[in-house]
Amino acid sequence: MGNKPSSKSKRDSRRKDTIISIVFLAAVVVGILIAILYGSGVFDDIGYSGGDRKVKIETADDTSAKSDDGNISVPGYEKLQLKADTKKQKVYLTNPKGNNCYFVMSLILEDGTVIWKSDYLEPGMAFDRIELEKPLEAGTYENVTLRYDCYALSDKSELNGSAIKIELEAK
Repeated sequence: MGNKPSSKSKRDSRRKDTIISIVFLAAVVVGILIAILYGSGVFDDIGYSGGDRKVKIETADDTSAKSDDGNISVPGYEKLQLKADTKKQKVYLTNPKGNNCYFVMSLILEDGTVIWKSDYLEPGMAFDRIELEKPLEAGTYENVTLRYDCYALSDKSELNGSAIKIELEAK
């Protein structure tokens, strides 16, 4: 006479297997959703409370080298796209690695209104988030000045600067 497993223990075993399968499937679905949301940039602003955020320059192809003649490399931009009706903005404004100076950057509307002015930005760094003085309404803003004021690394004495006319598009 062999011992047959009772039908209750079979039911309990199946119930346990079903619960484990459901938990595993739920974990897989949550993982896939997190991956999709991460890829879409939903988590980009976690931990960002506002203000300007500095990051190291991301691109490996920034080959700007220190100039023996003391020239300063100023990145050129034709157009910046911003979000309308919000002060917090995603941008990518850099001070090339090869420069031997700080940048202080400003965005100035055609009427002279300064909508953003940065703190000192070291060579090899970039702003990837900025906070405007005031939100912009949706539209295209022509003849906006992106001004670069340059300062010596040693004592922050003022050096030559540059001003570039760009277009801002707020959507």
